[in-house]
Amino acid sequence: AAQAEGDQWRESDIWHEYGYSLLLLKRYEEAQAALETALEMTRSLEFDADPEVRHYQLLQESVILQHLADIYQEYGDPFGREFLEREARRPLRPESYYAVLRNLVSAYIGTRSNTLSERAIEVGQEWVELNRQMRGPGEVVEALRFSSWILSFYDLPRAVAVGEEALELAKTLDNPTPRQSVATVGRDLAQSLHAEGEVEGAIAILHDTIAYLRQHEPDDHWNLFHLTKTQAEYHRDIEQYPQAVQLNQENLALAQQPTAPLPYHQQFQTLEALSELAFLQENLTQALDYQQQALGQIEQYLADYQQQNSTHEIEAFQASFPSNSHLRLGFLHLQLRQLAEAEHHLLEALKFDNQYLSFIIASTDFSQHGSGRDEGTVNTFEPGAEIYRLLHHVYLQQGRLKDALLASERGRARSTLLFAKTKPDEDLKLTDSKVTFKELKAIARREKTTIVQYSLVYKYPHYWRKYRGKFARRDITDLIIWAVTPQGDLVQQTVALDEQAVELERLIRTMRRRLISNAQSNRAAPMLQTLHSLLIAPIQDYLPTDPEQRVTFIADGDLFLVPFAALQDANGQELIEQHTILTAPSIQLLEASRRNAQDNRPSQPALIIGNPTMPEVPDAPDLFNRSSLAPLPGAEAEAKAIAALLKAEPLIRDAATEKRVTAAMPAAEILHFATHGLLEYSSYANSLALAPTADEDGFLSVREITQLDLNAKLAVLSACDTGRGELYNGEGVLGLSRAFIGAGAASVLVSLWAIPDQPTAALMTEFYRRRAAGEDNAAALRNAMLVTREQFPAPGNWAAFTITGAVD
Repeated sequence: AAQAEGDQWRESDIWHEYGYSLLLLKRYEEAQAALETALEMTRSLEFDADPEVRHYQLLQESVILQHLADIYQEYGDPFGREFLEREARRPLRPESYYAVLRNLVSAYIGTRSNTLSERAIEVGQEWVELNRQMRGPGEVVEALRFSSWILSFYDLPRAVAVGEEALELAKTLDNPTPRQSVATVGRDLAQSLHAEGEVEGAIAILHDTIAYLRQHEPDDHWNLFHLTKTQAEYHRDIEQYPQAVQLNQENLALAQQPTAPLPYHQQFQTLEALSELAFLQENLTQALDYQQQALGQIEQYLADYQQQNSTHEIEAFQASFPSNSHLRLGFLHLQLRQLAEAEHHLLEALKFDNQYLSFIIASTDFSQHGSGRDEGTVNTFEPGAEIYRLLHHVYLQQGRLKDALLASERGRARSTLLFAKTKPDEDLKLTDSKVTFKELKAIARREKTTIVQYSLVYKYPHYWRKYRGKFARRDITDLIIWAVTPQGDLVQQTVALDEQAVELERLIRTMRRRLISNAQSNRAAPMLQTLHSLLIAPIQDYLPTDPEQRVTFIADGDLFLVPFAALQDANGQELIEQHTILTAPSIQLLEASRRNAQDNRPSQPALIIGNPTMPEVPDAPDLFNRSSLAPLPGAEAEAKAIAALLKAEPLIRDAATEKRVTAAMPAAEILHFATHGLLEYSSYANSLALAPTADEDGFLSVREITQLDLNAKLAVLSACDTGRGELYNGEGVLGLSRAFIGAGAASVLVSLWAIPDQPTAALMTEFYRRRAAGEDNAAALRNAMLVTREQFPAPGNWAAFTITGAVD
């Protein structure tokens, strides 16, 4: 009909809607064809003279590009960034280039990659200049905000400067949109200053912004409330508690006014803030009273909400705030040693949290999220992990040892397990862990391993440990150690770290720094012995005496960064001499890895990659002092030697392109990468370096790996820092190892730091020789480490490697 009427804009719009519908149905190739038709047609048409119609036409092209970027995300191009970069290089009219750059800015905000930082900053700056040329001051304010966001990942002082410019411009606008308002821009600037550690400056900005609102927009209760709330939080962070209390009391009065936009919501948030402040001032009774009032506000809101909204909307609300409120009450009752009350509230919190997770997973269309399914949901599992952590402490104090261990285990790696059980083309479905002690014993017996699980006891809840930047409170008071033997014996020990004045995080980081910085000697020996006394000695008598028997360490927090093989007893004997060592983020993940080993059906024996032609890394010495990735001749020799053992043809230099490698990965039984590994601002941008092509940048990122369907029995990441990444509450390390397990690999061998080429090549060659002789992966790694240690004695040369998963 549109063609008959000659309405080409309407025809383009129909192609767009058709393509979007196909995208929702996950028919990506058909959707791509329809959307490309819509895009080319839109770009060929003249714009209408009417400003409103013209605005719609310009927006249509931007939305089409966004949906195409979503499709390329499904093809393995995170956020569609490479697709958008190709579009930006095409000869386009200014309006079309504007639409491309709008989407490209969003892609770089999502990517958060140090490697791509220079280009990201350049795109942000270009977006500002393009808006100065083509749009009004309001759009320039928005562009400055985007540029400041990008800079905040890499260069906070410059982010602050851009934010200050945006704020001054925002004050000149007559009719700003919410995204252009002084309130929004002022809050952004304050957040940048707070992240920089300039809290007094952040408080001053908030004070001035609030004063501006009271003068120019006194009825803007929403922004007045939230700006005051943020100001109170910043006073709290620098322990100015009286000022924080006063501001929250002012907010409580504001929320109780008849004109307050969301009175229940604002009241319970303020009461929770007052509860936190009472706790920090060691007034637990008052903290509990405030938190109980907050829960009362939520329950009243729920009662009113149920009378006014549909069942679906009620479910969405029930799945948010009540869980957090019960969690806070459970924490406070635990501090007061009111264990029955603590258990009650934590179980209520868990019930609501499971509703929340189920709702999020069932209602989110992940094809519309550039971050992908895993990255789009991992944050939602953190509160549940904290609930289980606190239940673990409650049960332990009640003497319910098996329940305590089960609570500790059920809170671990929940997101990882969900994705390990779900193929990329399957819908996600949450199943809460109901693992039993009998099943844990069966896993230990089947894997022929003694399981040692660690759980850290923190002084403060997770929302004080993680989301407060430089002002996070991560004090660790105790270390709980569990041991489960293949025979089913259960042992529990508690190490009081605060009584021993041990700062565990500092100890681990100092140990690593000394270990990594010296390849000639072991300057970390005293710290390795201290860690042995804390982590191993308390359960030493329950570990196997046969060094060929396995011990699997389930770490927690910074313990994931510990090289267990290098820990030394009081006599200087290293743990690798006494045990065959594995690591894992949870006991249940051993079972998931075993299932991968049984289900995987590789059709090719091995894919060996060594010394690819390295992709270019933008040189940004003012930010990171990083340079282009150097060739790795030792990695090339390593790959050739291993390929000869496995009777495979290695992909070397130009042959190891990202496209060729990713196409071959799903079929391979063994994956071996001897290349550079890159740690990024976002762990989902962590990557392995491969040869670039015209269409691909050569960085195989976590985001891309998680979208593959692997059949590998073993993945070896012989590269720098492949076992590292961001530490998430309950999930462990978000990085390359987790990505390969989640994508289907049965076992993964990674490194905790960068090892020189020569010992790496020696260790890897010996590892594969021993596998060929019939040793399982864990035994082969142990013996390869011992052989390498003879030639390169310093632990920095051999102790970085660790293996997880099903090793036989």
